[in-house]
Amino acid sequence: GGGGDATKCTPTVKLRGLPFSATSAEVLGFFRGFSPVDNSVRFGSNQDGRPSGEAWVSFSKVEEAKKAVREKDRHHLGNRYVELFLLNEGGGVASRGGR
Repeated sequence: GGGGDATKCTPTVKLRGLPFSATSAEVLGFFRGFSPVDNSVRFGSNQDGRPSGEAWVSFSKVEEAKKAVREKDRHHLGNRYVELFLLNEGGGVASRGGR
């Protein structure tokens, strides 16, 4: 591993609406070409411990994360369409932007 102080503002994209069977490899494949960080996929779960259909993925550059959200939002992964949100450093949802 290694690598300086990249953790202090790792851009993160939240996915919502994933098929419950989705794997980390499928999520990383969904973002192929946008520099997702290997082994950074985290899946959400509900109170029962079952998958919530949400996941979070880190990107190496904020530009890549923004581009991924812009180009892959509402694309399909498996048989579900997935909504994407760019999270700001505080963990909240940043504005969708657009002029």
